[in-house]
Amino acid sequence: IARNGVRLAFASTASDLVSTGARGRSDIYLRDPTSGQTDRVSALIADLQPGASEDYSEPTLSADGASIAFTGSGGQIWGVIHGVPRLLSSN
Repeated sequence: IARNGVRLAFASTASDLVSTGARGRSDIYLRDPTSGQTDRVSALIADLQPGASEDYSEPTLSADGASIAFTGSGGQIWGVIHGVPRLLSSN
C-alpha cells in the first residue's frame, strides 16, 4: 500500500481482475481503492521483453504510489515509473 493510501500493489494469477484476461502466470496489479480501478502494470513490460513469459512478484510501491518495482522470475528487477516501464536491474 502506498503511504498515502491511494494505491495498492499485489501479485496474482487470477483471471478476472482486468478485462484483458490473464496470462496464466503471476502478474503485478495496481488497484485504486477509491475508484475501484485495477490495472495490470506488468503488462507494460511486454514491450521491453517481447515473447517472454515469466512470473512477476514482490511488488513495492513508492510513497506516493506513482512508481512500482517488482521482480521477474528471470532474476530481473522491473519498474514502472510514472507510467514508463523500465528494466532496473538484470541478473
